[in-house]
Amino acid sequence: MSLSSSCSTLHHAFDYINTVAMNKILAFRRSSSTVYSQYRCIDNTSLPMHEIIETGDVSVKHRRSTMLTQPVLNHQILLLGPTGSGKSSFIEALAGSGHQLGLSGGTLESVTQDIQVFEIVNLKIKFATSPDDPFPIYLVDTPGFSDSKLSEMSTLQKIIKWEKSTGNIDHIFYFCRITDTRIPGSARRLIKLIQSLGVDPSSLTIITSMWDAICRDDALKRAESHYEQLRDVIWKDEIQKGAKIFKFDNTYSSAKDILGGMGTGTLYSNFVFHFYDPDEPLANLVIDEQLGRIQNACQERQALQQETLRLLNTQDSQLKSMVTTSLADVNSRIMDYVDQLLAYGPPPPGLQFAIPIYRCLLDTTIASEQFLGEIETASKYSPPSARNELKDMHRAAKAVFIHVYLSLRVFGSPGPEFHPFTPSIALSSSERIKVELACKAKTLERRLKNAVTS
Repeated sequence: MSLSSSCSTLHHAFDYINTVAMNKILAFRRSSSTVYSQYRCIDNTSLPMHEIIETGDVSVKHRRSTMLTQPVLNHQILLLGPTGSGKSSFIEALAGSGHQLGLSGGTLESVTQDIQVFEIVNLKIKFATSPDDPFPIYLVDTPGFSDSKLSEMSTLQKIIKWEKSTGNIDHIFYFCRITDTRIPGSARRLIKLIQSLGVDPSSLTIITSMWDAICRDDALKRAESHYEQLRDVIWKDEIQKGAKIFKFDNTYSSAKDILGGMGTGTLYSNFVFHFYDPDEPLANLVIDEQLGRIQNACQERQALQQETLRLLNTQDSQLKSMVTTSLADVNSRIMDYVDQLLAYGPPPPGLQFAIPIYRCLLDTTIASEQFLGEIETASKYSPPSARNELKDMHRAAKAVFIHVYLSLRVFGSPGPEFHPFTPSIALSSSERIKVELACKAKTLERRLKNAVTS
């Protein structure tokens, strides 16, 4: 047996061992959950369901690994919310003033770009059924929703991947800014998304933040009115079914009170995010948001492309650099969004998703091809001093075109009424070979993924 074969065999063996171990952990947690749930049904008011206890000086420890397998019994809280809604501030409040973690920011871009896990040191949750065995608490910070660069699809994919690898989410904290006295369309869509996650209401806590930023009486009055709207209208059904809502004033005591007052449905909450089910509203919301992002990014790109061509003969190198950087950034986002859309599954999306996705990919490919044509036309009439600049522009634009065209090919036509797209621009022999090889490899990878997960 070759070295590569031996390594592959060992890799599969370790995967099997990890799977077996995780299944045993989950089985143990589920059995504990069943006992606890039965206990609650006997008498729901005789004892408090849980309490938060301090065992020493409280701090927050960032875990480098997001995999939580030890200890088996722990309490993991998933933090969700828009960018800038206070998730990181909540973690820092628990860390204390002397342990600043540098997590929170004040921009429209998420400080947290990936899943991060934090252990609350010396602060544990003690359930009525196991008073001598308090559980450690872990806060699972996530990238912010409604972020200018990270899509909801990307964030949910990261959460689902993490949830599958760790095996449990016990509670969800959803953060929202109380200072947003008017709820914009993006926020309403996000609320619908959270309500579509399939979460047991007793395992959901809504946390209103930014109360400490309110100084004037009229601002406080508007905030209280917003709080009543959240409590009595928007989250009314969830609260009636066991969800909690709190005010967070960015202090340690406030954060601890929220932990102590959260609902406890079960020790183990097997959340099933209906991410791929076309019959569930979550799938529609996520795909619509992703398609909208691609369309908006393409409109932004078109404006930058025209500005780039207009600036060919200008001597303002600083302005040229700014526009070129912005164009490279939006091209990178478009390619990322397209990749996320292509990776959507398993199994392959139903026809109701396939047609709008295909049209979006087709429109993006055609727009990319048109810009290549505009560059080639400009090259014929531009002075020699602009030729090198146009060559660099053409090279970057062709890379984007090949990327989205390849995605269109791999996704495939959703039906016979859609004719295959044939590029009108010339590809070199090496480019055509690379596209064909990459198309076959990605198509095979997609089929294997769907076969494994279907």
